[in-house]
Parts: sequence; structure tokens; C-alpha cells
Amino acid sequence: MQRRVVHLPGGPLVGLLCLLVFAGGWFFLAQSLYGSGVLEQTEDFILSREDGRLVVDYDPKAQRIEDQVLMVLQSADFLPAGAGPESISASEREMELQVDARHLHWTYRSHRLVGEAPFEGLVSKLAVALEGVGGEVVSSTQRGDELFLSIGFPTRDQVIITHGLLLERRRPTKPVPRPLARLAIVIDDWGYDWSAADRFLELPGPLTLAVLPHVPYSKKHASQGRSRGHEILLHLPMEPSSGLDAGPGMVTVDMDDGEIASKVRKAIASVPGIVGVSNHMGSKVTSNTRAMGIILGVVKEHGLFFLDSNTAPASVVPTVSRAMGVPFAVNYIFLDNVAEEASVRRQFERLIRRALREGSAIGIGHVKGATAKVLHDMLPTLPERGIELVPISQLLEYPPQPWKAVAREED
Repeated sequence: MQRRVVHLPGGPLVGLLCLLVFAGGWFFLAQSLYGSGVLEQTEDFILSREDGRLVVDYDPKAQRIEDQVLMVLQSADFLPAGAGPESISASEREMELQVDARHLHWTYRSHRLVGEAPFEGLVSKLAVALEGVGGEVVSSTQRGDELFLSIGFPTRDQVIITHGLLLERRRPTKPVPRPLARLAIVIDDWGYDWSAADRFLELPGPLTLAVLPHVPYSKKHASQGRSRGHEILLHLPMEPSSGLDAGPGMVTVDMDDGEIASKVRKAIASVPGIVGVSNHMGSKVTSNTRAMGIILGVVKEHGLFFLDSNTAPASVVPTVSRAMGVPFAVNYIFLDNVAEEASVRRQFERLIRRALREGSAIGIGHVKGATAKVLHDMLPTLPERGIELVPISQLLEYPPQPWKAVAREED
């Protein structure tokens, strides 16, 4: 029997093709095992081979989490609307972790934000927003006005932390209104060993201290007051209508011109560093044009001003001061004729109302414990009520300003 040999067309070509297919398979297998390239890409990660390593890049998921974090911080007023990552204080760090044969990669971002918004409800808002992108608030720690948050997402093996947020709450400060009025407080009768003296010297001021002449503590109190930034007045003893003795160096209406002038000059010399003169008692003298003319003449000669304590219903101080060109001021109210805290507080409120109504006011107190207590309590409240505490020299009336009559009270 004769065998037939069947020759398939293109036999050598088919063999070559088979060889190529076999070689190509090994190439692609080697490429997948040892080469580089993207194997899978989703909205959360990019899976790739890099130099034979299997790399999972979670940057897409970290960015989706960042978008949600910024959105919540904007809605909570920790960021202005439309603000992006470039508008806040942030630092970035490239993170890498090996888990079995996989290398995990992502960018860790830390943000520090300062705002006035409260923290209440912020963590729950973040949790809800992050849930939609597979993220979560991993930890939350609050200490006073600081809140630290760790944010990330879970994987099969562990939790990846993508963000650290440090939120600092700056408590909104209560705006201090522009001063609507000015207030001067004069404390009379310094120069004796008053038990309340130190309480007054503790006050920040500026106060005005009226120091009596020729008494044991005249120089000491004047020096202590100036060292604490207070203005010093000579509290000149002057004859009252009641006939009481006003103290050493008292000026009376029956003295001649020279004697009055001499009394005033000696009193001025006994209290160093004064900026003005006020009357201690003196309702009879402040009602006498001749006597006040002599006193104001000496005041002017020393470049001082005069504070009318306002003890006389018929005081001529404003009229004579204008006529002579002497700067002057007039007391509105005595704070402590009744030396009880409740009464002093009521008088102080009257003084405040006067200042707000007229633009300025002057009140006189004395070196008494109740007065010191009320001033310690109430002076710090003046700025929030729109009142500026000033030295008496800022509330002088210069001629020819119109005189405003005020209700007078006896010292």
C-alpha cells in the first residue's frame, strides 16, 4: 500500500506564528509580574505595577474626602465660602505603607484653622458628609477651645488617616463702643492717715486727687498720686456759710486782699505737683466776688485752673473765672454725702446718666471705704457703657463758653 503525504499549505509560517504567540505570552506575563503600568483605576484608587511592585494609590479617595471636609468647614463658618485648600494653613506629607505584597500610597494633609464658630454639631456634620465618599471621623478630641480631628477611611487591613484637623475657636470679643461721654472723678480730702487711702491708690484711674494743705500726709499723698498717674489738686480750705472750721490755711471773706493772696500762695507751695485748685467747703467764699477775684488771681499767676466744688447755690466762680480768663470746671454731684455703698452706687449712676446726656460730667467723692468699693466695682464697666474716664484737666471750661447751671449739693 502506498502512503499519501498531505502537505499543509504554509506549514513553516504556522510554526513561526505559534512561536511568536508562545513568546508573547511569556512577555505579557513577565510584564504583569515585573514591569510597570496601570492595572486598574477607579474614583477611589489607582492600582499599578511600579518596578515589579503592586502599588495602590489612594490619592483620589483622599481628595474626595478633602472636598467634603472643606464643604463642611465652609458651612460651619470656619472657612469663607468658596475657599480652597490654598487659602488655609496646611501641610502635606507623602505616606507609604506595605501590606503583604502591596504598597499603599496616599497624601496626608494637616490643617489648622482659627474661627469664631462653635464646635457643636461639627463632628456629626463631618461624619454624614464623609459617609457618602466612604470616609469617617476616626477620632475626635476637644480640649477647651481646641478640637483635634483625625479623618480617614477603612481598608481591608487597617484605617488610612488622610487628614488631621486642628480647629481653634477664638471667642468673639464684645465690641467696645466708641466713648459717647467723658467722666472725671475727683477724690477730696487727701492729706490725713485715712484707712481707705490704699484702696483708692490701687485704682487704675485716671483719677484726680484733691490734697489738703498743711496736714501730715499732704506731700506723701500728692507724691503717691502722681506716681500712679493721677492728677493732683490743692484742696484749698475756704470759709463755709455754716461757720465751721475748714482746716489749716483757711481763707475767709473778712481777710484783706493781701492776706487772702498770701494764704493761697502758701497753700500752693505746700502741695507739690498740683495742676489746679479746688475749694474745701467754702460756700461763703465762692459766693463772694472780691474774695474769689483774689484767689483766682493767684491761681492764674501760677498757671493753674480752678474746680468749683459747687457747694454754694450762688457761686460766682464761673462768672469771675470768665471775666479773668481763668480755666475752670464745676462739680455736678457728690458721690458719698451718705457714705453707704447703696447710696454711693445710686449717685454714681446719676453721674453716668448726666455724662451720657451732656457729653461729660464731674463727680466728687471722699477717701471713704464705701466709695472705694463702688469705684472698684463700677469703673471697669465704664468703657462698655460708652464712657471714658479722664482727668479733670480734660473737662475745663474756657471763656467765653456758655455757663450751664447745675443743681448744687453741700460738701
